Amino acid sequence: MICALPVRMNCGKCGCTRISIICLVCQSIDCCSNVIKELLDRFQPDKIIIEPSGVGKLSDIIKACSDSLILPFATVKASITVADVKRCKRYLDNFGEFFEDQIQNADLILLSRTELFPDKVNDAYKLMKSLNPHAVILSKPRDQIHAAEMISPQDHHHEHTECCGHARGCGCETIYD
Repeated sequence: MICALPVRMNCGKCGCTRISIICLVCQSIDCCSNVIKELLDRFQPDKIIIEPSGVGKLSDIIKACSDSLILPFATVKASITVADVKRCKRYLDNFGEFFEDQIQNADLILLSRTELFPDKVNDAYKLMKSLNPHAVILSKPRDQIHAAEMISPQDHHHEHTECCGHARGCGCETIYD
């Protein structure tokens, strides 16, 4: 299943306008490409946010978006996934290839619930890095992450060699290497 959120960017202070949410069940990459093309034709969005869910794979979405049917009209700006610091190891064990695919194909991994479980951040980081050594990993609270960091993660981060050690919720961008 794929959930797609086509949006139009506004010139005002509000960043975007949601056009609609569309949930699709694609049986193949070709089917997915056709659905994305139809979405582009129907709504003419500035951006489309796609969330593969259930047994959807991020790698399949990336392939579909690289189809010659889509490329003249849209390109993937960033592939982003979220990993729960408390449960990511359990998710890897329980969901195996689907979870692994999400992590391995992400340009950016957002570690969630870091402020609630600061003792889990280092292990979660190491697990993510072992699955995808090239991804940018952000572990600061989501309300402190700017859209530009997600759209072009490689241009908007600095790296730390270890946890900053600041108080909980400090807002420090913690990226380990």
